[in-house]
Amino acid sequence: MGVPCSTNKKSKKGDLLTDPKFNTSSIYYADEKLKFQVRFTQIKARNIPGSTLYIAVDFAGIKQMNTSESYSNITDYTWKFDHSFEFTMKRSQLREKQLKMTLIDKTKKEIGTVNLTLYDIVTGPAHQDFVINMKKGFKEAGRLTFDVFMSQIINLTVRSLNINCNLHDILKEKLYNYSMKMNTKEREIVSDHSVNFRNKMVAPSFTDLKNFEEDENY
Repeated sequence: MGVPCSTNKKSKKGDLLTDPKFNTSSIYYADEKLKFQVRFTQIKARNIPGSTLYIAVDFAGIKQMNTSESYSNITDYTWKFDHSFEFTMKRSQLREKQLKMTLIDKTKKEIGTVNLTLYDIVTGPAHQDFVINMKKGFKEAGRLTFDVFMSQIINLTVRSLNINCNLHDILKEKLYNYSMKMNTKEREIVSDHSVNFRNKMVAPSFTDLKNFEEDENY
């Protein structure tokens, strides 16, 4: 039996990082730890003299990653890079901690760097495009582009106040119960089964009433 349902839901207020009332000194916005999920991908560089380069990625000292080496006889580079991880940090640290990306050549010499705070990442666009802070000896500044998705993970308590269901089939059974299913980007969440409820369209017998709490129809 197909049961598409709509529900009125009551949820616990989440921790909104970008709320305009942001204030770490207030009671509601205490400097608590927040949890995030990060994904890095699509790293490219342009206007860099032809050489063999790789990029060392230091995510606020929490995660260190290196790209593979990439060779170009022109000025544009592309790295196959796709990394995901989770981390926890205090709210105030987001404005202090930085992502540092360092371009390094085959002789282990630093070519240039790009730095930005974690707060800039979580409140900014996913696609980043920066002028590289080139080391001395380079006449022109190159550019580094990459995609970084930083999403806050929030735990919510959801309680249904009432449920409206449109049933595709006629209710033929004496007893029913239900469960709720929620689909997210990452997974499918299914609740426990409800307690039994009796189908008033079917007249119960004495035995049915006696076993009301025991019989279940999933």
